[in-house]
Amino acid sequence: MSSDVKGLIASLRSELMNHVVQVDVFSSSDARIDAAVDWMIDNQMSGGGFGNGSAAYTAIAVNSITRWRPEWQSTTRCHEAAEALLRHAEPGGRLETVWDTAVAIRACAGHDLHWSESALGFLIDDASRGESPTRLKSHHIAQLLVTIHELRPEELRRAACADWIREISSESLETTSAYSLGQVVWARSVLAINADSSARAQYDDLYQWLSSATVTKANFVEFCAALMGLGTSLRPNHKTYVSVRVGEIFSDGFRQDGSWYHDSWESSWALLALSSVSTIRKIEMGIHDLGDLFEAAETQADGLQATIDAKLLAFSHGSFLRISFYVSLATSMLFIVVLGSIFSPDWGWFLGLLGVVSAPSAFSVRQLLLERKRLS
Repeated sequence: MSSDVKGLIASLRSELMNHVVQVDVFSSSDARIDAAVDWMIDNQMSGGGFGNGSAAYTAIAVNSITRWRPEWQSTTRCHEAAEALLRHAEPGGRLETVWDTAVAIRACAGHDLHWSESALGFLIDDASRGESPTRLKSHHIAQLLVTIHELRPEELRRAACADWIREISSESLETTSAYSLGQVVWARSVLAINADSSARAQYDDLYQWLSSATVTKANFVEFCAALMGLGTSLRPNHKTYVSVRVGEIFSDGFRQDGSWYHDSWESSWALLALSSVSTIRKIEMGIHDLGDLFEAAETQADGLQATIDAKLLAFSHGSFLRISFYVSLATSMLFIVVLGSIFSPDWGWFLGLLGVVSAPSAFSVRQLLLERKRLS
C-alpha cells in the first residue's frame, strides 16, 4: 500500500518538474525586492538608525540596502545612518561587540567620518592583543575577516588574522547554530578559502540543517544566514538546492508593505540572503495544466481509496471470525479451570492448560487489533 502512495506522489512530482523555470534574482525581475528596499528606506528612524536604533540593526540595514541599491550610499540618509553608528562608538571606535563593529565599519566605509579606518585598526589591535581566537565567537571572526579583507587586505598577513583564519577553517570548529555557521562559510568564500575538506564538511552541515528546517519567525534569520552560506558552495547540488529553498523566504514572513514580519532585522537578513543567490527555481503552470494535474491526482487517489476500502472490508470479516474463535477458546478453558478447581483436588494442571492456550490467543487478538488500527 505504501508503494501505491509513493507512486501517486512520484507522478505528481514528475509532472510538476516539467513546469520548473529558473528566474534570475535582481530587483528589476521581482517587484517584491524593490518593495522591500523601499520599506527599509522609508522606515529609517529620524535619528538615522534602523529598527530599535542599535548599532547591529543599523549596520546590517545599511549593508542590505546598499547591496541592492549602491547609489543609496551617497545619499544624506545613508550619511545620517553612519553618524548614528558613530554615536554608539566607545573610546577608540569599538562598538558593543566585534560583530557590530565589523559590520558597521563596512556600512560607513563610503563616508568620510575618519572613524572606519581608526575603528578597524583599534579592533584588530585590541582583538589580537586581548582576545585569543577561541574567545571570539566564530561569526564575529567571520565578519571581522571580511571587513579586513575589503578595507585592509594587507592586514590578513598578520599573525592574529592568520590565527583567526585557521580557527574558522578548522575541522573541529564548533558552532552553536546555522546562523553562525552560515556567516563562517560565507566569509570563507569571500576570502577564497572554501575549497578544502573542512569547508566541504561545513557546507554539508548547512545542507543537513536546511534539509530539516521549516521556515518560521523563530528561525527566519538563521534560515537566511544558512542560505547565504550554502549559496557560496561550489557543488552544483548545493546551488540547485539553494535555488529551490530561497523562494521560501517569501512564504512565511513577507508582508504586503514589503517587509518581513514588519521588522528591519528580519528584512535586512532576507535581502542579504536574496542577494547571495543568482536564481530562484519556480513552478509556472497555466490554469488548464493545473486543472488537468488535479483531475489526474484525484482519479489516482479515488483508485487508491477503493483499494484500501476493499482491504479493510476483507480484513473486517476475517478478523471478526478469528477474534471470536480465540475469545471462545479462552473462555472455554477458563470455564474448565473453574470446574476443575471445584471438583478436583489436583487442579494445578488446569491452570497450566489455561496459560498454554490463553497466552497465544491473547497475542493473536492483540496483533489483529493492531493490524486493524494500522489499516484504518
